[in-house]
Amino acid sequence: MADGVQWLETEDQFDLGYWAVFARDLDPVELVRRLGPVTPVGGPVTRFEVDAVEAQFDGIAVRAGGSAGWAYGVVENGPVRRGPDAAVCSLSIGTVAVEWWCTVNRDMRFAFAEDGQVVCEFEPGAEHERSGADPDRLLPALQRAGLVLPDGRTPFEHGIDIDRPLLRVLALAESEFGVDLPRGAVLHSALTAGVLSEWNQTSSS
Repeated sequence: MADGVQWLETEDQFDLGYWAVFARDLDPVELVRRLGPVTPVGGPVTRFEVDAVEAQFDGIAVRAGGSAGWAYGVVENGPVRRGPDAAVCSLSIGTVAVEWWCTVNRDMRFAFAEDGQVVCEFEPGAEHERSGADPDRLLPALQRAGLVLPDGRTPFEHGIDIDRPLLRVLALAESEFGVDLPRGAVLHSALTAGVLSEWNQTSSS
């Protein structure tokens, strides 16, 4: 049985933020390679070994696996950015990719890309400011998730606060894309890993 991805929002281990990326029909090694420049670390890594690996190779460690036809990558303690949309665009070449990130201060972003181009991206809770090549592509899904109302406006525009908007976005990612992040593997198993260089990590912005 799939674990889905909503558990990320209820898992204490990710209170300091995280970044999750998914690419359909890629293997984990290729996912890490596309995030490059990347330094191989010589073998699978558990989450308990991440700090030592990052110190040894002077970079940000990404751990990767595969589930439900998608490769996934996870970085703890906040997002990493090489440049605007660089990661999700690279991952989506010849396929589709999704990513989202959340900082310790609850700044957050969701993006969906296809064949090297961002289709739709937005801040959860501010879906009226979505952008991309086809920002309305996910409109029906956003309406089903209650993030866009039947009149086309968002709850924010109506002065309505939505509790935990990112949790609704993760439910959308499960239902619309079928992404899955095996909880046991991410928390306890050794996964394919690489260290990202020339990236910046932000856990407080």
